[in-house]
Amino acid sequence: MTRPHNPIPYVYLYRQGNFDAIPGSPWVYWITPGLRRVFEELPRLEEVAKPVVGLQTSDNFRFLRFWWEVGIDRIGFGCKSREEAASSEKKWFPHMKGGSFKRWWGNQEHVVNWWRDGKELRAFEPAVIRNPAFYFRRGVTWSHTTSKSLSVRYMPEGFTFNVEAPSCFLQSYLDLLGLLGVLNSGFADYALNLVNPTIHMTVGAASKAPVPQKSSNVLRELVEKAIELAKKDAEEDETTWDFVAPPDWPDGNDERGTMNDERGMRDDERGTMSDEGGRMKDENGRMGPEERAALLAEIERQIDEEVYRLYGISEEDHQAIEEELGMRNDEGGTRNDERGMMKAE
Repeated sequence: MTRPHNPIPYVYLYRQGNFDAIPGSPWVYWITPGLRRVFEELPRLEEVAKPVVGLQTSDNFRFLRFWWEVGIDRIGFGCKSREEAASSEKKWFPHMKGGSFKRWWGNQEHVVNWWRDGKELRAFEPAVIRNPAFYFRRGVTWSHTTSKSLSVRYMPEGFTFNVEAPSCFLQSYLDLLGLLGVLNSGFADYALNLVNPTIHMTVGAASKAPVPQKSSNVLRELVEKAIELAKKDAEEDETTWDFVAPPDWPDGNDERGTMNDERGMRDDERGTMSDEGGRMKDENGRMGPEERAALLAEIERQIDEEVYRLYGISEEDHQAIEEELGMRNDEGGTRNDERGMMKAE
């Protein structure tokens, strides 16, 4: 807090013991008592979910491929367990490997050699197989290294994950949606930067984030809409296995009707979220990239507001957080620029 009756506003008085409120006791002297109580009273992520680190091949050239390098028929999509994957006799399986800044959905480009439950990987001595009990389970994942804000994505069933793609798991699908909304919010961006002001978002750092004690249907519904909008971008990107067709051409040439029928059949095979949330369409059955970007920015604004409410953040602290996020993001693009632009990176 600022020093009472002091004409110099940047002089602070702070009890040394109050630094312990934030895990690791960082030299964060400017937060208000209300924000300090969030860290002191709310549970940490590691107390309500299971954040874990993934496997390390130690030879990506040998064990990893882009999906288009091996052919889609050789990939085991939609497996819900290691046993199902092993019995499929497929060699390649979807693999999360971090990647560029994308929230909600995406960066599903890689496959890993996990033939017969990773037989070749396990025989390769430098490889490190971590947390295999969580492979092929649905969860949320993020990129370990980023120069921007944290970007967390839904991970459907059927994926393994890499050391560069730390992941977090909950039993309930609805709770997972709520957690995804919290982690992609402005408040989580602010709080995690206090805990870990670096470009590496490790499992250890993310585990210390405070999380609300309850979620809401409002938040979950907003998150489902955000995921569906992000998936629509993937359907227009030919580097993804979600690809359906490029954006509409100016001459109106459009063959999406037939291709969307084919996509619907593929969704059932790949274990995507098509059965868990309705798809968003405009009155013509589709939406352009600019329209989706604007709609996503508005949805993310609403997510931020709902998350602030769930944390019990006061209006004064809310404004202070937004000001700090604005100053930080002015150096490298605003938060809305990061969120609103849904171009493939």
